[in-house]
Amino acid sequence: MKIQNCESDDISNLLHMSLLNLGYSKKKITQYVLLIEEALAKWKSDLNPESELCFTREDTKEDAVFVFSVKERKLNPFSRETVAEYDKPIRTMYDKLLIGVGTELKFRYRHGVNEIVLRLPKHNIMDTLFNRTAISFLITFALQIIVQNIASNIDILMLGFKSSSAMSGVSFASQLVLIHTLIFMALTGAVSSLFSQLYGQRKSSSVLYALKLAVIVVFLFNTVEFFACFLFPEKLMGLYTDIPELISEGSRYLKIVSFSFLLEAFYVVFYAFLRVIDKRSVVTKLLVAGCVVNVVLNALLIFGLSGIPSLGVTGAAIATVAASLVQFVLSVVYYFRNRKLFFFDTDNKAVDKKNICRAYFKNAAPTLAQHIVYLVGLNFMTAAVGRLNADIIAAYSFINTINSYIFSIKDGCGQVTTILTGIELGKNNFEGAKHNGALMKKLGVKLGLLNIFALFVLVFLLQILPFKLSDASKLYLLPLTIITSINAFFGYMNNINNGMLYVGGEARFISIVDAVYALCISLPISLIAINTGFFAPMVLLILSKIDEIITSFPKKLGVDNGKWLRNIV
Repeated sequence: MKIQNCESDDISNLLHMSLLNLGYSKKKITQYVLLIEEALAKWKSDLNPESELCFTREDTKEDAVFVFSVKERKLNPFSRETVAEYDKPIRTMYDKLLIGVGTELKFRYRHGVNEIVLRLPKHNIMDTLFNRTAISFLITFALQIIVQNIASNIDILMLGFKSSSAMSGVSFASQLVLIHTLIFMALTGAVSSLFSQLYGQRKSSSVLYALKLAVIVVFLFNTVEFFACFLFPEKLMGLYTDIPELISEGSRYLKIVSFSFLLEAFYVVFYAFLRVIDKRSVVTKLLVAGCVVNVVLNALLIFGLSGIPSLGVTGAAIATVAASLVQFVLSVVYYFRNRKLFFFDTDNKAVDKKNICRAYFKNAAPTLAQHIVYLVGLNFMTAAVGRLNADIIAAYSFINTINSYIFSIKDGCGQVTTILTGIELGKNNFEGAKHNGALMKKLGVKLGLLNIFALFVLVFLLQILPFKLSDASKLYLLPLTIITSINAFFGYMNNINNGMLYVGGEARFISIVDAVYALCISLPISLIAINTGFFAPMVLLILSKIDEIITSFPKKLGVDNGKWLRNIV
């Protein structure tokens, strides 16, 4: 297909029709045509006001190619430097358009004619390219999170082959480890938003400063958590259950595993940094190395293989600390051996430390508050479940452990959304960020449905294995699987919305939504259950699995109002 015209009115009409055929909305078409016309008029005026501006459109299978041409002045041939000067309006226009993945802008000069070549992918092709990029990120992130979950939960699963009390005790101790994990996730999540926007602006010095800032803050918080878990493990375990055997098993695990908190301060933040600069494969390798160490040592120390004494819960904790040590050492070595890779621009300007600190703490403070309030509700609910009988607790722990592996893709959705929308926001390409967020939502629906199917299949298959679950425990598996899978589906939407809100500096809104849920719904239900036993066991289990469902609706409204579409740095 080839269309050519040199009349200005016809050029405007052809631009309208061309963009409409490519799948762009009428609002975008009006914006794009005005920008293009304004830039072309300045470009033609500078080059040769007397010459006609001609427009040619040539379609390929995947792209539309727009060629705008102006004849050169006969008496004033100009140098490359002059051409570059005249081309500035066009480059400014293109930077404002920033249409998306696969666009291309070229300048040509041939046979006395200056030409601009603007290549735009057809809209469905752009979406396909984005989906491929997002899925590539998701596969990597999901693999990383699955590896992390294997490392975190393999001890619980292996202890399940020893005794249900050891599995349940360590499962409750893992709830305390989850508090630690969510706190440093809040702190690293806040800096991930900074990383993505600063990387979109290609400011490597600023990104590295944000990395150092986050490591210091996370280390301080982790140190406090270490002393709490090391010095008072029994009191902390008593918040979850009043069964002495579970408290004893969980306390032994918690006291040793707390040493890993100090090591994680560096390498977890470093992983967030590597993901943003597209060094995902490095993160995967480091996580796999730690996971292998964890799995091997768990097998050796829990079951006492190869002549090693069976240490049970103590062995599981030692394996976790050893895996963290391996990841810490490898991360430090990689950082110092590859520092040149982290300077991806020629930006020699001074780092705006004050602005970066302000942006970080403005996002981190409400994020941390949100996680703390949310955890209060979550842990009171877990404590309420912990007052039920041992059969129900075993089924509850079993479902949570299995779902954590499948649900890992959900966490990856949030991280991918933060990166792919944050880079566009860093470029001030708000339409591109909004479009990327909409595509992530569509992808999230498909993945949420896949999560439901996978959870049912895995729960069915894993009942065949010789887990120490009683017949009474198995009766609770089906209803728990149903409500957990529905909650997981809404969790995908929640995490994608969270990713957009966080990266746009709307962490305060998220904290308000989660605080309202925790204080007005989760906490009252938990206190009633703990003090009066008012709720039937099955009702309480269902109420413990509705957090994502309830909070997803206000967060969707928060995304729809568009306040998150801004550059926070």
